[in-house]
Amino acid sequence: KTEGYGIHGAYWHNNFGHPMSHGCINMKEEDVKQIYYWANPELKGQQGIKATQDNPGTEIIIYGETPSA
Repeated sequence: KTEGYGIHGAYWHNNFGHPMSHGCINMKEEDVKQIYYWANPELKGQQGIKATQDNPGTEIIIYGETPSA
């Protein structure tokens, strides 16, 4: 079983910076678009891919802390 987290656009809320989903990082769609093109994933004709041991993806380090509620 493969487990992991994702960075994805979220059009359904504006509560960015606070935990909202199951460990994923939600971003404004225009912001996540910039990350996607920076990471430049090799999709091989598919709409999306999942990380594997051979292709772990692009490491992104998040600095800072979640704002208090």
